[in-house]
Parts: sequence; structure tokens; C-alpha cells
Amino acid sequence: LYVRVLEAQRRIAGEDHPTTWIAMSNLATFYANHERLSEAESLHAAVLANRTALLGEDHAMVLRTRHNLGVLYHRQGDLELARETLEGVVEARRALFGDEYDKVLHSSVALAEVLRDAGRFAQAEQLYRDVLAARTASLGEEHRYVAYDEMRLGSFLTERERWADALRYLEPAVRKFRDLGVRAADLGLTLEEYARCLEATGARDPGRAAYQEALEALEAGFGPDHEHTGRVRTALAALGSP
Repeated sequence: LYVRVLEAQRRIAGEDHPTTWIAMSNLATFYANHERLSEAESLHAAVLANRTALLGEDHAMVLRTRHNLGVLYHRQGDLELARETLEGVVEARRALFGDEYDKVLHSSVALAEVLRDAGRFAQAEQLYRDVLAARTASLGEEHRYVAYDEMRLGSFLTERERWADALRYLEPAVRKFRDLGVRAADLGLTLEEYARCLEATGARDPGRAAYQEALEALEAGFGPDHEHTGRVRTALAALGSP
């Protein structure tokens, strides 16, 4: 369908029309979502060249395409190019819109994930904290986006085995996810991290309860045979009975 829409748009408006670029971007996103990364990169690069020529390097639509390319480079494993691209997007969006603009924070999260995977942990952590602080200031502590930022920071700290620090962010994230009714898969994965931290800090009974809740959420979100579900089932069994 996306290919047919793009072909029709090219016939109607031509290769260099903005609506054609939108169709190209939509097809690129479809390809990226289906792991056809090289095809997605080619389309995003073509859109970027066209939009930059027409609108200039710092136009909002150009920055959106640069963000998409940065995320794609990350998925392809080119961490240095992803970092350079996303750093440029964050800087340009911040200059245009200010520190607390949602798109600035969106690109900052993507950059933090690149820095984390590149082993630049101090920089990644600072970005996660900056995003959480900015979103809390602009949206309030109970907002859905704030809960997701708490989850990201808590998960990062869990990876670093900073269990007590991680609990400070995962505990409110779990509570908010329950209250907000987020996707079962997101709740389950966050509960798994929370349970790991509880277990690691010696709180075995609360950890067991969190694993059990995580298992139920993951079965609902992913199904009983998914690897995430199986991993939690194994962790729960390893804890044994109360």
C-alpha cells in the first residue's frame, strides 16, 4: 500500500513535491519497522536531501528526517554516525524551540540510548536525568511521559547494577503505569526490572510478588511462550516458594 501511494504521488505531483516526500517518509518508516533498514535509509536520505535543498538545514521537517536517520543509524549499529546525527538534531531543535520542547526531549532520549550502547555511561545518564527533569517541570510528576522517562532511567541504572538508585525511579514508574493503564507489555517489562532490583537488595518476598505480576502482564502482552515471559518465569522459579 505504501509503495502504491508513493507511485501515485510521484505521477500526480512529481518527484520533488513535498507531498511525495511525505509518502517517501511513510514508506521508509514502514521499511524500518520491518527490518528493511538499507531501503529505509535510502528513502530517508533522499527525503533529507530534497527537504534541505528547499527548506534549509534547520527547518523542523528537515530536523525530523535527520532524527529518523539518526535512529536508523543506531539500529544499523553505526553508533558514531548515530551520535553525530542526533547531537546535531538536539542542538538545532534546542536553538529553535528551547530545552523543554517535546521534540528536543524526544531526540535527547534517542541520543542517550546511543551513548549508552557506545559505553559512554556518564553522558547517557546525565541526558536521561535532564529529560526527566525537563518533562517533570513542564508536564507534572504524574504524566505518562514522565513515567516512561522514570522507567528509562531506572532501567539504565539496573543495567549498571545500581539497584537502590534504580528503585527510586522504577517504583514510581510501576505505580504510574498501573494507574495509567499502559500496555501490558510495558508494565510487565518494567515490573521485571523492578523485581530484579528488589531481589538484588534482599527484598525477596516483594521481588517474588513483582515477578508474579510481571509474569501475568507479559503473558497478556506477549503471550505465554515469548522469550520475555519465559525469562521472568525462570526468575520466579529460581526464587522458590515463600
